[in-house]
Amino acid sequence: MPEIGYVNARVRAHKSRLFERGAYEKLLQAPSFDDALSILLKTHLKPDLEQGLYQEKGIRGAEEGLKIHFVREMRLIYKWLDPPLNRLVEMVNGRWDIHNLKVILRGKHHGVSFEEIVESFIPAGVLSEALLEELARQTDIRHVIDLLATWQSPYARPLTEVFPRYHEEKKLWILELALDTFFYTRSLSELRKRDLNTQLVREILRREIDRINLMTALKAVKERLEPSEVAELYIPGGKFVTYNFFLDLCKSEDPLEVVERSKKTPYGTVLDEGYKDFLKTGFLSALERKLEDYSVKRAISLFLADPLSIAVVLAYIWAKYNEIVNLRIILRGKAVGMSDEVIRRSLIIV
Repeated sequence: MPEIGYVNARVRAHKSRLFERGAYEKLLQAPSFDDALSILLKTHLKPDLEQGLYQEKGIRGAEEGLKIHFVREMRLIYKWLDPPLNRLVEMVNGRWDIHNLKVILRGKHHGVSFEEIVESFIPAGVLSEALLEELARQTDIRHVIDLLATWQSPYARPLTEVFPRYHEEKKLWILELALDTFFYTRSLSELRKRDLNTQLVREILRREIDRINLMTALKAVKERLEPSEVAELYIPGGKFVTYNFFLDLCKSEDPLEVVERSKKTPYGTVLDEGYKDFLKTGFLSALERKLEDYSVKRAISLFLADPLSIAVVLAYIWAKYNEIVNLRIILRGKAVGMSDEVIRRSLIIV
């Protein structure tokens, strides 16, 4: 397998194609969705966009093309790296396995069609699109879990353990929390070495845990849940959001108090900025986007870290993910006639 220096050189070549501020501005100035899409079809994204548009027309086809592109880029990285480093990348991209499994579980819980479930997949993790589609074809959640067990998937165990409670209470969060807790606990338990590559991945995962716990606290306060109801929703392993701090956040009177109490952490500033948008929209997604902004910028800063570590690869994964999110926001905004300024405020440009 190639040495990490060679891999990083290939990744940097792909990094040179990432969209910069000027390219985003050009898209924002496009009069319509079709004009913006036309611009993208003149870039390196053309083959993947055309594949998506062959499957679906309009915005849905364009989004499918962007998804195809992102997954293809991740598969290239897996191909380039040797097994130990691949495992580290699998942990970072494991969020997509969790995302996809949640999509399936939510779909079965709410009776969503196979087609609707599949279109929400982002198969950039270990579970391939073919395997995910097979799971989506199962008649109910019990059969989904049974199939995972047949495949000896590690995700079968946590879901099997909590399924009786879910079956009794019919609360989807029971299954989703089991997946999140298992994934992060298992990953962090593997990341015990003190080498730089391991520590870089560990830091990324711990920030992700903090983000999830902060959003859980915000949702609990907004929905006025009792602290006792949310205590079991905490995911251990974060860096700054400890269990006791999480419980204190959940005792807040309103989201503003959560933001104020979070100022003792590195997330305070971005939450303060997000709260201004929350006041305008009433949606907690405004705060979540700011937390993503923090995570993205911290990860992308790894481009400046040790060139003989996996830092460049990790930075590119997050930069590419952010690019796809930005492009989807622009295309969706153009498709529904959203103003350029509103679209611009939703972008994370590094």
